Amino acid sequence: MQLILNNEKKQLEFKGTAEQLIKQLGMRREEVVIKVNGKLAPETTKVDGSDTVEVIKVVFGG
Repeated sequence: MQLILNNEKKQLEFKGTAEQLIKQLGMRREEVVIKVNGKLAPETTKVDGSDTVEVIKVVFGG
């Protein structure tokens, strides 16, 4: 699959849910927004080698 993380594209072999991918990347679900094939996706979305997954880190502050 193609992974876009911090505007950087990477090829990654992965099959599972978006939530499992986030954990594998060492991130917490509360910190990110996930897009699969250009559309916002819940963490239960299944992803595999044919997908493009974009992980967008959410910035907190006030």
